[in-house]
Amino acid sequence: MGAVDRGAFRVELLTRHRRALLMFGAGALLVRPRVLARFLRTRSTAYLRRLRRPRIAGATPGTAVADLTAIAVAPRLHRGGAGRALTAEFLRICAAGGATHVEVVADGAASGFYERTGWRCGRTATARDGRSLRWFSVDLRDGGRDR
Repeated sequence: MGAVDRGAFRVELLTRHRRALLMFGAGALLVRPRVLARFLRTRSTAYLRRLRRPRIAGATPGTAVADLTAIAVAPRLHRGGAGRALTAEFLRICAAGGATHVEVVADGAASGFYERTGWRCGRTATARDGRSLRWFSVDLRDGGRDR
């Protein structure tokens, strides 16, 4: 699962679902007063600005970045090529849709999958819950040959 065009997906999401996102976010904050107070102090201005005017973040001019969100394979099928086939098909669809790069954020065993299949690791970070996250990418302009 993913989006072939990150910018178009974000604009579509904020255009069609802005009100629902706002309501769910506000509801979640209202039941957590301390989180609400911190949000209002540190992040509210930036979030409200984005809700008013969606911006396309992360893309370099002349590139269309696609996001791979998740590849799900039943445990009994691991190491059988299903994940590789699903990923290859997603990359094919992205290239046909005009994407020049595909990115994915992974943790745990998923990081190993992307390493084994030739994705380039760009950066790492630790999530607030302590998980180690790694950003991987593929450049489709060279046909994904670096993979």
